[in-house]
Amino acid sequence: MFKLVLSGLLGLVATAVVLIAGIVGGVRPVTAAVRCFLSFLTAGVLAYIVLFLLEYNNIVNFDNYNDLLPDGGEKQDDNAETGDDAANTEGTDSEQKEPENKEGFKPLSENDYEHMESPDEAQGN
Repeated sequence: MFKLVLSGLLGLVATAVVLIAGIVGGVRPVTAAVRCFLSFLTAGVLAYIVLFLLEYNNIVNFDNYNDLLPDGGEKQDDNAETGDDAANTEGTDSEQKEPENKEGFKPLSENDYEHMESPDEAQGN
């Protein structure tokens, strides 16, 4: 699916370039329309062929992202908890919301900052 979308976008860019060139060049509207259609098809097909060859030679892998997922390519569904798993996670959610280290936290105050002088104040003006 990614290859088709990218091919279509590149075809639209080629169409826009040909349309602007046709308007600037002063060609007839029918000629510009035919050139735009042909540029869309040509750029789209060429882009699809290049993307297909890149994927066929294992240079890139556009549509298969399973190797990026944990657990060997199986998707994890966060909402699929049932029974005891759901009961166990409900109790841990409230515990995780509280900060773990309350003693080490110190809010910033204005006195903790180093006040800088402007160049005028440094010269005494």
